[in-house]
Amino acid sequence: MRIHWMGAALLAVALWAPMAVSAQTRKAALEKVESSMVLTGTISIDSAGDVTSMTLDHQEIVPESVLRLVNSSVPGWKFEPVLEDGRAVASTATMRLRVLARRHGEDQVILRLRHAHFDTPGDDGVGITGVKMTPPRYPDAAWKANGQGVVYLALKVGADGRVQEVGVEQVNLMTVGPEAHMRRLRDLFASAASRSAKDWTFAIAANETDLEHTVRVPVNFMLRDGPKDRSKPHWETYIPGPRIAIPWREAQEQPDSFSPDLAGGTKPYIAGHGVPRLLTPLGEG
Repeated sequence: MRIHWMGAALLAVALWAPMAVSAQTRKAALEKVESSMVLTGTISIDSAGDVTSMTLDHQEIVPESVLRLVNSSVPGWKFEPVLEDGRAVASTATMRLRVLARRHGEDQVILRLRHAHFDTPGDDGVGITGVKMTPPRYPDAAWKANGQGVVYLALKVGADGRVQEVGVEQVNLMTVGPEAHMRRLRDLFASAASRSAKDWTFAIAANETDLEHTVRVPVNFMLRDGPKDRSKPHWETYIPGPRIAIPWREAQEQPDSFSPDLAGGTKPYIAGHGVPRLLTPLGEG
């Protein structure tokens, strides 16, 4: 099975007005709020699976506290050695790290590494590209309620490039409200994204037409502009929704630590051969 991550911001519109909520409701919702930042870079390990070097992209704009966390954690990581012809060899991989920030008390913030994903340098795992990906219509009820969110879709794509099944792995919201209201918004966004995705088509590389493909696509429903360059490190704040297993995948392939927007967890999916597998639980090392 091959899994692909397609970083596509499919919908973004301007205009934003915050929804009025009671102080009690706001307090309860804010307790669930997360902020996170995705870092990219490269990592090298020796034949024993020990880290020999690590570099981060755009390091000059990464907060000092985040740099300290990464620099104190990553060098102590242990990987399963990469084998070539049955022999352990040194290797280099690209990496994506998610740093999670949670408020602790009134004036403290706790940072930790939450997810990590690795891939072969120069290969983002894309043996499949979008051909027709018409954005969904913004749900009228969500628009009127000033609702915002991101739907993380998983698509089962056949050899002909057509979508066979659609799964919603998670819906994160940027709108604070009563729990029933947020549940309704998640349903509206998930339904709108799923309906559009059923008609999407993809082009699959000739040497991969005999494989089962799971393609991941984020669908953004936004009423205000986000960062102009989303490839650079930036904080995103949201209320995470529940994670849902993909129906066509084995349960053991979807650990609780899985992050659909990073394509990996503490035991990240490996997109190709020659990629190291992280053994150290995140938060240690």
